[in-house]
Amino acid sequence: MSEHDPIADGSDWYAGTDLSEHIASGKVARVPRPRDGQPMSTFALRISDGVLDDVADVASARGVPTSTLS
Repeated sequence: MSEHDPIADGSDWYAGTDLSEHIASGKVARVPRPRDGQPMSTFALRISDGVLDDVADVASARGVPTSTLS
């Protein structure tokens, strides 16, 4: 069974989507990217500063916000 990687999917979508017309028009709005249909949840998590720094490094290397990996 292969694991689904939503970070890679999102990265691929943004890398392959031309947003230049939206930016040039000055009417930049959040462009919704396709979701895989799975429900999403949000929760708070207390972690040490060192762990958060590590998460930030991984997120930066993947080109995604830290909160995506937290």
